[in-house]
Amino acid sequence: MRIIRCRLNRLIKTSICATLLISLVFVVSLVVLTVKENQCSNEESLHFIEELCEAYKSHNVEGRLCEAICQSKDIIFQKCANYRGGKVVLLAQCNGRCEEGKNVMAVIKTRRWEGHHFEPLNLGTHSNKSLTAESLKIAKTLMNDLIYSTTKVNIGGIQDIFEKLWEMDFTSFVKSARYPGADTVVIESLWKLLNQDEYLFMSVNKDSHFIPKIYGTCGGVYVTEYAPSGENLNSSPSIFTAKKGLWVERADIALQILDICQSLDIDFHEPLHFCDVKEENFGLDSKKQVKILDTDSLFYDTSMMKDLGDPKCKTHQECDFFDCRGWCDIQKGKCVSKRTNNNLQNICEDIFIPRAHNFYTGLLFYPPDEIAAELKQLLEDCAYPNKNKGEIVRTPTPTEVFWKLVALLKRSKSLTKQNRKYS
Repeated sequence: MRIIRCRLNRLIKTSICATLLISLVFVVSLVVLTVKENQCSNEESLHFIEELCEAYKSHNVEGRLCEAICQSKDIIFQKCANYRGGKVVLLAQCNGRCEEGKNVMAVIKTRRWEGHHFEPLNLGTHSNKSLTAESLKIAKTLMNDLIYSTTKVNIGGIQDIFEKLWEMDFTSFVKSARYPGADTVVIESLWKLLNQDEYLFMSVNKDSHFIPKIYGTCGGVYVTEYAPSGENLNSSPSIFTAKKGLWVERADIALQILDICQSLDIDFHEPLHFCDVKEENFGLDSKKQVKILDTDSLFYDTSMMKDLGDPKCKTHQECDFFDCRGWCDIQKGKCVSKRTNNNLQNICEDIFIPRAHNFYTGLLFYPPDEIAAELKQLLEDCAYPNKNKGEIVRTPTPTEVFWKLVALLKRSKSLTKQNRKYS
């Protein structure tokens, strides 16, 4: 009997070990696969640049910066940053072509179309490959419809589209082109750009102070301002790992982020929701101005409802859109256009407050002693307006908390400067 029991125990232990081993192999395989899908190599990136330049030399793509990338080499590839989510993100040195008279870092971006839906225009052309007048009208209509369906902004005529979103004079370019069918190439290049939500949003809202500048394009590739966050573009130091003695700088960054929150709420034709709030989605430009790096995460409410497809629901969670918490009309059983949390609440919870589980210290760690207790309470009120820490928050942060937080951070900067003066 004892022998049987021992054998049984040994069998159970063996089974448990085998199960754990299989689980471990599965997890490791999943991690390796994920890393492989997202990793990038300089060799692959150089090949990508070579293919782009071959397309330019063959008159298959056009853009203001094609010549700088492919001929004069004023834009020089440095290293790849990531290929996450189908994006190509490369770092480059831009000599005098992005900022006049300056040599600056820049970011080359585009989308890898493999596995992503893209419908080419296939417009009618003359025998010399140039577009017919009717095709230009169709292109104008399709582009306006695409822009409006995504941003609810009506750009206007075909000329306005090119001046605003391609930043070159369409008519002048076609007249000066040394090959037939240049208008077709330009239209196809712009169409590929407009089918990338990030480019479209950045172009339409390029006057917003928190949107990185677009320097120019080449085919479906666009070159933007370099505003590193630390993690996102593999640079250092991160704006979220400032040392204890740099409170004034961190308070200033926090004030800028709060200003962005207010801008998202009031500066557009309808409020914008930031649905992926995390430290690596913020960066600093050369003038220490905060920029939102992943504008793919900014959504108008109507766009979110469109993407949700007005689904049936029984719980509020079924109406969540990434980090943006939704609302279910229980009686009608469908999601409704009501966001129950706001950008400010997300910022306080995910950026300002520390998170023990991943050792994130929060942007506002180690405040001056004079405001530490008041700041802690304000941040709690901001992140958890119903005192519901540890739960999914579906209550908007009161507006007065915003203004109290702004006032306290401004006062803390003065206190820090005074302490330095008399220390």
